[in-house]
Amino acid sequence: MALSHERADHGAKFGAHCIKEDCEWNSDCRVPKLFRLSSKLGRIVQDMKLNKTKIRYILRQNRKGVSTKEIARDVKVSQRRVQQVIKEYKETGKEPILGENVGRPRKPYLQSEVDVIKAAHARYRFGARMLETVVRKQFKICISHNRIHMYLKTEGLAHEDLKKQKRRKWVRYERKHSMSAGHIDWHEWDGTRVKVCVILDDASRMIQAAGEFTEIDTENSILIIDQLVDKFWWLCPMRELILDHGSEFGAHRIHDDGSWNSEFKDHLKKYGIKAAFHSSTSLSLGIMIDLMEA
Repeated sequence: MALSHERADHGAKFGAHCIKEDCEWNSDCRVPKLFRLSSKLGRIVQDMKLNKTKIRYILRQNRKGVSTKEIARDVKVSQRRVQQVIKEYKETGKEPILGENVGRPRKPYLQSEVDVIKAAHARYRFGARMLETVVRKQFKICISHNRIHMYLKTEGLAHEDLKKQKRRKWVRYERKHSMSAGHIDWHEWDGTRVKVCVILDDASRMIQAAGEFTEIDTENSILIIDQLVDKFWWLCPMRELILDHGSEFGAHRIHDDGSWNSEFKDHLKKYGIKAAFHSSTSLSLGIMIDLMEA
């Protein structure tokens, strides 16, 4: 019992000391706190990044005999980080280099994963992206497609394609604001005579105008433009419309200087819409067609 009372008295004294220190540090303190506010990470550390200038400042101040606590306060990092910089400098004799050996350690090459991927590839003959889903659902193992591609290259089942490593000149859904650009294209249902024309917003992927027709022609394309104007022009006019070189837009006849004229283009000019060409319009509309079929 005596021991427990001593511990209680010691704890009370320690708590009172901390409370007193907190209230002295922060005069606005009304609720007693058992831990010092200065130990809060957000009050000390404002910028966790070091650069060469700060590294040299830390070493220079350390040679002058300044304490690590004061140095940490000056460069706005933790005291432990300052100690690590000084320790590495004393061990190597060189200034610590930032940006090397950072991040998560590289995962080792596992033969068990190789066997699973080879079995899945032998059965389905898929690439890394589709094999990721197959391995996860059938083999109950989560392996990223990048890691699967690494294994496939190691086993000679895949190779690097330099053409796919270049950045595309045009990226789907790259616009930041709706109505800044849209995509228009036609699609014909398999096994039916139904033709669908759709305008898809580039930023939000929203289907802004659509219609089913029996013929793909300029007249029906103009009807879809009129539908777009009736629904959204009160909100904001569309600046640009991306289309292909289809005859329904009159864009299949291009002059040597790159210019072209058609009834559809004149209709766009009437509403202040700029026509832009790209051969991959159907790619962006593929997602929309799948949604409409569903």
